[in-house]
Amino acid sequence: MIATRRSFGGTITAQTSFGTLVIISSFSMFKAWMAIRAGRVDRHRVWMLRAWCHICSVLTLRILMAVFSFAIVQVSPDRYKTVSTCAEILHTYETLSCNFTRSLPRLLARYPSCAELGEKGGREVFVAVNASLNIMRPEEIFSMLSLVYGVCAFLGLVIHVLGVEIYLEWSRGEGERLKEVAKNRERGLEK
Repeated sequence: MIATRRSFGGTITAQTSFGTLVIISSFSMFKAWMAIRAGRVDRHRVWMLRAWCHICSVLTLRILMAVFSFAIVQVSPDRYKTVSTCAEILHTYETLSCNFTRSLPRLLARYPSCAELGEKGGREVFVAVNASLNIMRPEEIFSMLSLVYGVCAFLGLVIHVLGVEIYLEWSRGEGERLKEVAKNRERGLEK
């Protein structure tokens, strides 16, 4: 939850999707813990499967981000933009160890409002950044990733929630078998 405010631009959709993931996976872990404490192995299995499927939605999120990014570039290049501060753009170039002195004039030509950064380093100056996958402009790549993050996070979570519920329905026999094992264990019939 700590990284949520800054992750992928810190947009409301990014924060909400990550918060939803934390809440439902924590709830599932809690229910799994309660079930195993009560000796309900069958319920523990169900809640642990749910918890880990929810957590693994982050993997699907990454795949979906790549697919959505490439789709946007193919279908409507240079159409979408995000808002960023001059300080964030400059930090991107400094962090990636780009040749900062050579790229600064080109950067200021693209974003002329960043020319007067002042004492605050451009924290108050906002610019529209094109969302693309241009490898020569890392701020545009970050713009694209922050653009698609929220949608892909929710879509990945929905895919995993539905997938685990379908699997649990298909493997109902295993749940019944574990319920029987738990009953036999209570009676002392199983070692």
